[in-house]
Amino acid sequence: MNHAQDLSLPIERLYTELVDAVASDSRFEGQFTSNLKWAESLFAQREALLNLLTAGRPSSKQALTRLNSRLMLQSRWLFQRLNQFIVLSERDLRRLEVLVSDWLEALRGAVLEAKSAVECLELLEPFSARHVRELATLLARSAHPDIRIRSEEYSAETQLEVLRLQTTTLAPPVLDIGCGRDAALVKWFRSKNINAVGFDLFDSATLGCLLADWFEFPFMPEQFGTVIAHLSFSLHFLHQHLRPDGDAKRYALQYMTILRSVKHGGCFAYTPGLPFIEGLLPSDQYTVMKYEMDSLPIDEQAMGIFAQGLGESPIYACHVVRR
Repeated sequence: MNHAQDLSLPIERLYTELVDAVASDSRFEGQFTSNLKWAESLFAQREALLNLLTAGRPSSKQALTRLNSRLMLQSRWLFQRLNQFIVLSERDLRRLEVLVSDWLEALRGAVLEAKSAVECLELLEPFSARHVRELATLLARSAHPDIRIRSEEYSAETQLEVLRLQTTTLAPPVLDIGCGRDAALVKWFRSKNINAVGFDLFDSATLGCLLADWFEFPFMPEQFGTVIAHLSFSLHFLHQHLRPDGDAKRYALQYMTILRSVKHGGCFAYTPGLPFIEGLLPSDQYTVMKYEMDSLPIDEQAMGIFAQGLGESPIYACHVVRR
């Protein structure tokens, strides 16, 4: 780990506290107090921190750009934690980038002026409180504040059972799309000596897990033996397909990118199913296998929406095997 990464960690932890403040109260209007521990860690490396936050040198500028991107992903994770179907507009993303940059500049100013970690926090707190309020405002504009469609995490055993996957026939390496903060499936695979990695919008401490979203992850041709998406990519693709103003084309293109990242003989396993695109896959290149989940409780209203929008239910696990 290089020095810039050493400094990034306490900065990200400070910023995570801002994100968590909005997550616990999306109408945040009060005061905000940061944890002194992270400020002390930063202040102990004051000169290096000022070099990092001052974008005068190319190396500092690159490190600052990476840090800004990671903090933006933290904020985007917050939005999807509260409502996983929120899609930020380009305007909102630009606003979010400005908010993060302003907070980092406020942090630089506080570190530059303060004589101690305590004083640094005192100088930073008004900016942090304002930042939390701005995030809450952006969230309220992106989705109804009373509607929270949360993204849940499930045990590895539950995910494997739902997806009808057997470790004895699983082709490595394995990629878990939307692995979650706990990365339960990646941990489980690794405990069985199966080469597995994952990514999510929230940074996981689990070995092999990256901070990324599925449009930015660098998929390469024939990269993975098995790609898994349990209630993640396909759920959002389905949502976009059913929305009148949805961005289904973007998801369709990325769906094909994911399929191309699977090795020949490998599998893309996901749930819910995507009947509107699976039937279009060339049969000489892909084999589509569907596994019904009749034992699950079914919401009649949801089934009516599926019948109208799809002509059939997507409540199944799908294996698309690349031939």
